Amino acid sequence: MKRKEFVVASTALSLAPLMARSARAAAPEIEPGPWRSYQVTTVVTLPQGKNAKAWVPIPSFKEATWMKPGPSTWHGNAEQVAIVTDPRWGTQMVYAQWPKGTHGGNLAVVSNVTTRNLAVDLSRPDRNVTLSAAEIALYTAPSKYIPTDGIVKRTADTATAGA
Repeated sequence: MKRKEFVVASTALSLAPLMARSARAAAPEIEPGPWRSYQVTTVVTLPQGKNAKAWVPIPSFKEATWMKPGPSTWHGNAEQVAIVTDPRWGTQMVYAQWPKGTHGGNLAVVSNVTTRNLAVDLSRPDRNVTLSAAEIALYTAPSKYIPTDGIVKRTADTATAGA
């Protein structure tokens, strides 16, 4: 997988909780489930050779009613390792870099997260929930992979005219 594809996929995965948050905000809760904690370990193993970089997504979305990210730690032989945050979406990743000639690059990232099931009744939407102007701008802005301008906007405007 290419780096850009990975970053796009990571961003898409990180947006899933936001979509769920919108669904939760749009309808009343039924009965949340019990809290459960998970520890997720991602292991990166590289052969000896060229320069290498890795971006490992970590839980960073927080919604007090159903998702609480915990600390993430790492160990390995990367020359440079840091937690980086995507400036647009706030998604966090562990970034690691190995110089050319590193003998078998390795990295283990351990992430902790606490979550619970959240059910909503979509047949009873809460009409009083609104997004802020900043949220609307963020979620509807076009990107290279998700255009919301040009022909896409014209088609959407035509399809929703009068609605």
